[in-house]
Formats: sequence, structure tokens, C-alpha cells
Amino acid sequence: MIVLMILGVMATAWWVTKEPDNNLLTAGKPGSLDQVSKSDYKLALQPSFTRIGTEQDRNPTLQIEALLVHGEKATGDWTFEVNGNKRSWKKEEIKKEPIRDFSVYGPSARYVHSLSNGTLKPGKTFNIRVRFRGEVDGKPVDVTAKDRVTVPGMNLRMVCKEGSRTLTSELTHAKEARGYWSLVTNPLNPPPNDEGESEFSRKSSLSTGLRHTVNIDPNSRVTVKMKGTIDGIPWEVWAGTTYEDCYPQSPVQVMQGDPAFSDPDSFRYRYTISRLRLRPALLSESGSKSGVRVTAWLKTDQPVEGSWIFSLMGKERVKEVRHTFSKKKITVELPTKTPGHYKVAVSFRGTMNGRIIREQAGGDIQMPDARRSQYP
Repeated sequence: MIVLMILGVMATAWWVTKEPDNNLLTAGKPGSLDQVSKSDYKLALQPSFTRIGTEQDRNPTLQIEALLVHGEKATGDWTFEVNGNKRSWKKEEIKKEPIRDFSVYGPSARYVHSLSNGTLKPGKTFNIRVRFRGEVDGKPVDVTAKDRVTVPGMNLRMVCKEGSRTLTSELTHAKEARGYWSLVTNPLNPPPNDEGESEFSRKSSLSTGLRHTVNIDPNSRVTVKMKGTIDGIPWEVWAGTTYEDCYPQSPVQVMQGDPAFSDPDSFRYRYTISRLRLRPALLSESGSKSGVRVTAWLKTDQPVEGSWIFSLMGKERVKEVRHTFSKKKITVELPTKTPGHYKVAVSFRGTMNGRIIREQAGGDIQMPDARRSQYP
């Protein structure tokens, strides 16, 4: 009996992205980069905000990652520009010692743009422009990408009707959001010796949308937090005020926390849902081929473009790279003749709406011994 079981993403992620060994087989046509012309390369960007420094003095920064879609190796000059402030690095400089606030790895580059305290105010806009001039996989390339990021805010609105006291929190300067809402309330007049026992907190499940409504006591100090992705960027937005008999006693105070801490990638996995799906199956044993057929697709309505990496690891190891320019679904055959247990993994690296998208998924499959299957 063929045993087929799909496992979680993280269990196999490490060997999807690791560098291939010298004895790693490649399925299909060798040199898949031949299908990519120099006009196919493009830049995708991913901005994020974090804070760098000590716990008492952490300055905000805008981190910008740029990816050369379809690229594997790149050498050239990089230019990053934020609101007219331009920084450039020549390829000769990049090859030398590490550069502060700038790094290059394969087809990707990352720049950390320092901001002053108080910069991240709701409605503040950052215009980003990135340019690469050089060679990608041996081909001359000159590409530019632009992005625009606005700092989100939050409004709080209390509505009191007969039998109903609701607080609606709404994100401002935003178009879409996905994440968790949390609420903490403290009564204005707590019981004697309360010691915080009257504090009430609740947290929503992972949700989408710009608004969140809950029932609360109309006489409370209120703090609301939304932690997730807003317009595709990790954010943590706080808002707080005090209500007495349903009326605010002070203006709503809004601030931005540090959503990603030191690792924006781990934040992305916690607050987003993977869009990559895969379905592995054994090739027909009656034919001349032996191995695994893997169908993978991205669950999204948006156009995507980029590189697929298919891996099969067990007693034999197979890896194949494919490039797609509009397809969201792809099928490959990974040949193997040795029976045993194999891990199947698929990763996608590319762009969706100009932003970087990285997705990965994995599973397991058992290759039966054809000789034993003939003698039950």
C-alpha cells in the first residue's frame, strides 16, 4: 500500500533552501536559467520597520529588501533611495569587507535606513526607489523598482445604546490588514485592594479587515493593539484612551511598536497563512519511469512570477528549478528508482504586486519496492 502523508512546512524548510551538493541530480533539462532572458529579470521589494539599539534607547529603522526575480547570482552596483536620500554601493566595494547597514546575498540585497525617534507618525509616507546595474546569471541587467509605504494609525469609537456598549477600533492610512487584535481594560473605580484583579484582557483569532468591535464597560481605561501585516508590511499599532459614561476623557494616543523585533521573517510565518499547496504522487510503476510527480500551486487571486524549487530527499536526492511568468500551478516529475522513505519539498521565491513573496511547503512519500509488491 502506498503511504502518502503531507506534513508541516517548517519540518522540511531547511533542505529546500540549502545549497545543493555536488552529487545532487537535476531533473528535466539542465541549466533551467536558459529559459530566462535578460528582459525577464525584475526587482521586487519588501519594506519593514524595526528598532535597533538597547532596550532603553531603540531607534526606528526602515529595512528594505530587494530581490532580483528569476536570478541566482548577481554582481553589480546597488542604489537605494528613501524620500530623496540616496545611498549607492559599487560592486568593487561590495566584494570587500562587510558594509554597515548594507548586505548582499545571491540575488538579494538588504539596506537598513536609520530614522529619528518620532518619525513613525500615522500618515507619514516613505517613497522608496531601488536600482541595480550589473550582471545576473551572466546577463547584463539594469532594473529599477519603486514602492510607497505609509505609517498606519488607529481610531477608537465608543457607541452606547440601550443594552449595548461597544468599542470599535479602526486602522487608518491602510487598505488591508491581517493579524490579531487584543484589548486590555481597567475600571476607573476599582474595588479596594484590587491589585489589578479587575483588569480584563482578550485576544481575537487571526482575522482580516481594518475594524474590530467588542463590548466593554463604559467606564474604563482602554488599550487596543493590532499586531499583524498591514498592506503587506509587519506592524504593531497601539491606541489608548479613557472612557467615562461612554465619553472619551482624553485624545486617543497612538503609537507603533516593534512588530518584527530582530527577525521579520519569523514574524511573517506567525501572522500570515501559507498560500503554497502541493500534491505528490508516485509515477506509474508499469511504465519506464519511476519517481514522484509533484503538483504545486499558489492559492491567490493575484498574478505571481518567480522561481520554483522542487526537492526530493531520501536514499536518492533530486532537485529541480523552474521559472514561471504567469502560472500559479506547476507539475514536475522527479525521477528515482531506489525504494524507501522520501521527503518532498517545494518553495517559491518571486513577486506579487511588486512585493517579495516567499512560500514553502513539504510532505512525505513512500517509494515501494517493486520486487516485493509482486510477491505479497
